[in-house]
Amino acid sequence: MSFKTRQLGRSPALRDGSPLPSHAATMGLDVQLLTPQKLTLKLDGESLPVLEANDYGSLELLTWQDRNIHILGMEVDLTLVKGGLTNGLITTVDLDVGMGSAAASAATLATTMIDYLEKQDLDTDALSLTLQAHVLGQATATFPKQLADAAANKVYLNVGLPVGITADDAITVTGSIDFYIIDLGNRTS
Repeated sequence: MSFKTRQLGRSPALRDGSPLPSHAATMGLDVQLLTPQKLTLKLDGESLPVLEANDYGSLELLTWQDRNIHILGMEVDLTLVKGGLTNGLITTVDLDVGMGSAAASAATLATTMIDYLEKQDLDTDALSLTLQAHVLGQATATFPKQLADAAANKVYLNVGLPVGITADDAITVTGSIDFYIIDLGNRTS
């Protein structure tokens, strides 16, 4: 996996400097312009194992730094390729896919297993499936998200199988996920 960060455009209203509040002459004022950033996570053949005993699996995508971060939204563009093993993830096996702050712990994805990207039903009879989603306007995974000074803020790609398999297999994940964030920093670390 690789990351690329890019600062997004600056507001035209800030061309002539930032709008500063007035303050008493004895106080100091430090101004830092905060702009949205785009963080691109690229996946290139990452393996998401699915055990037949569980009928679900997870791939840890990232751990947010211990900072005050506002996540404004995400765009997901992934290709998931089923392993195709006999009695495993063959073409007719349906996938429920989501992204959350907790790893999958059941075949039915819910709550924190899908609080970044709500459950998507990938029911196409094929080994290679496309997952493209914009997260704004979801019912179960709402944005913006606020992460405040928590060292264990993880993001997982989760898969649940509505119908189980009888052999361990894996899904190969390729593509990109764009996170739009504002990093407010951290005064305590």
